[in-house]
Amino acid sequence: MAQACVLGRLTRQIGMRELADELGCDASNITQIIRRLEARDLVRRRPHPNDRRSRQIVRTPDGIALYAAFEKSFEFARSAVANLSAREQDQLATPLRKALSGTREPNS
Repeated sequence: MAQACVLGRLTRQIGMRELADELGCDASNITQIIRRLEARDLVRRRPHPNDRRSRQIVRTPDGIALYAAFEKSFEFARSAVANLSAREQDQLATPLRKALSGTREPNS
């Protein structure tokens, strides 16, 4: 999921520090994620145009295609939820948040 999140943020060339700041995480975590994405040829590091000491990250064609497929996989759910009123969406969200948090009420 972290790799998908990073791929989603790479809509433009961005520096590692800026990416870490946008995602609210430590730069070392971003470095590890970028290494994994590079190993899969989904991103590349390029020299910064104004500062040769720093690198910017950009998606490769494979990275663009994979993220597009990831986004497409959510089309059905987005379309289905769009058919609900705002109130119905809120009612649906409550048990889903509970299910995703992994907490259970006693005697349930």
